[in-house]
Amino acid sequence: MPAQLVSGTSEVVTNVVASSGVVAGTAAALGSSEPAGADEVSLLASTSSTVHAANFLSTSVVEHAVVAQYGVSLAGVAATYVIADNAVTF
Repeated sequence: MPAQLVSGTSEVVTNVVASSGVVAGTAAALGSSEPAGADEVSLLASTSSTVHAANFLSTSVVEHAVVAQYGVSLAGVAATYVIADNAVTF
């Protein structure tokens, strides 16, 4: 059982690192919108795109932190399992 837990922990950490890299790589492109034209519609579209990108990036950061916390919890379960298993004598 601990081997599967450790394997699962490694998989979670690898996925968080990989997807964080992708999101970080797109942050600059998402954060920089085209300058708005002189008309009101261009200004609204530009502002809306910038706000949406900021919302996406902040949500991504929070969700990556949650998944990373899950990985840490999974590692704790694996360690507890090993300790308990080694403490039992038959």
